[in-house]
Amino acid sequence: FSNIYAFDAWDTEVGTSNSVVIAVMDTGIDSTHADFAGKFQAGSVDCTVNPCSAVGEPAAACNHGTRVAGVAAAATNNGVGVAGVSWGAKLFSLRVFPTAAQGGCTSVDCGGAGCVATDDAIIRALDHARITLKPAAAPAKIVVNMSLGAQDSCPAAVQTAITNAFN
Repeated sequence: FSNIYAFDAWDTEVGTSNSVVIAVMDTGIDSTHADFAGKFQAGSVDCTVNPCSAVGEPAAACNHGTRVAGVAAAATNNGVGVAGVSWGAKLFSLRVFPTAAQGGCTSVDCGGAGCVATDDAIIRALDHARITLKPAAAPAKIVVNMSLGAQDSCPAAVQTAITNAFN
């Protein structure tokens, strides 16, 4: 946290507003982790299927999404795990990586040849977030975190979905 000056920032603001929703597009988030109690925005989904499945919290394919969510918004000063950068932000899980049962990620550390997010899953997730998380009467800040790995280029259809979500 020293590299991003979190400690200095927390002297001014700790992100206690709960009007920020961080949509973590990743491998899914372990919603049972103690650092995430009360942190989830209703409607987290599995976008490895078409259409995105909104049946409860999606099972995490591996622990990467849980780690990303922890850095972003884990509960702080609770004696558990890590401190999230934004203490009051809500989380929304958009799973775009398949689980081992789906022929995808085969280990807790996201190994295996099938541990790949498809362009279709990414597009479905962005469209779902754009429609589902659209702020209503109360102003809200929606942030989509996409730490999906390296690609040489962004396909036009994915760029269109990103642009639509941004707008």
